[in-house]
Amino acid sequence: GGTPNTDSLWYRKPFNNFGDYRWQCTWYCKGRVGEVLRINLNVTGNAGDWTGTYSSTANRVDANGNATGQTVTVHKETSGSNPRSGSVAVFKFWVSDGLGNADYFGHVLYVERVANGRVYYSDSYKRRESVVFADMTIGEFYTQYDGRDLPAGANSAFKGYLYV
Repeated sequence: GGTPNTDSLWYRKPFNNFGDYRWQCTWYCKGRVGEVLRINLNVTGNAGDWTGTYSSTANRVDANGNATGQTVTVHKETSGSNPRSGSVAVFKFWVSDGLGNADYFGHVLYVERVANGRVYYSDSYKRRESVVFADMTIGEFYTQYDGRDLPAGANSAFKGYLYV
């Protein structure tokens, strides 16, 4: 996929409905899917909810972000053992107050490629204000990915992949 051009049209409105949330993971993943795959992924809301709020179809777009008239099917996979290049991984995070109440949020990241049993991914966090490329084994990725910038006491759960 190359180096992301986060100043390009893929990361701004009107193409990117998360354009007001620069450096958030939702902003980055929506832009990265457009930039690399030329697909306008139809997602809304909190990252941890994307496996429930995505649309099963998405528009293919040209280099200017305009719909080509072709659609692609978006599939959800809830097993963590089947990452695919060009997919979006979805995680749910929560922090409990110890009284049975929890604050829920999430994280999404873009799977750049899968090779030799490893997942190579890119993601962005608001607190970091940058894009990071990293890799893990497939097993580590969906069982141990911890969202390195989570607040103390946060818990995480893998929710699934969106295949486009």
